[in-house]
Amino acid sequence: MDKRKNKWSQWKDLEKEPCSYEKSAIYKIRLSNHKGKPIAIPRFLKKDKNGILMIGRTKNLKRRLNNFRRAVEKNISPHSEGKKFHLIKSTRNFKTQYGSNWRLEYSFKRLCKNQIKKEEEKTLKNYFKEYGELPVLNSILPKRKIQKK
Repeated sequence: MDKRKNKWSQWKDLEKEPCSYEKSAIYKIRLSNHKGKPIAIPRFLKKDKNGILMIGRTKNLKRRLNNFRRAVEKNISPHSEGKKFHLIKSTRNFKTQYGSNWRLEYSFKRLCKNQIKKEEEKTLKNYFKEYGELPVLNSILPKRKIQKK
């Protein structure tokens, strides 16, 4: 059995450590400084100290992260969350607050194709329960019913 399955990978710089994994996975993108320390993001219920910008799923992680990166850099990819971040980073407020001291990092969990949708839903709902809203680049909460704890 592959020990890497069902565990999140270490965080990697999206620019300096491109992904080579070409199979299905769920993934997270976060905002960090150049030293790899996450940049906290204020949320509705509490501050997200992990700096999570988005949670997603894919059948080919390498292709999806490349699409995200191209959308962020040049807005030339069909990745909607990457396009949204491209717009955010071009605002004066973003430039004032972060300047050039930021980078994007990714982490992923290897899963079978038939597991990714359910795992993404679970991960997004857990985030929503903790912070009172979705990560800034996500726009849809799958199956909006959330079980109370």
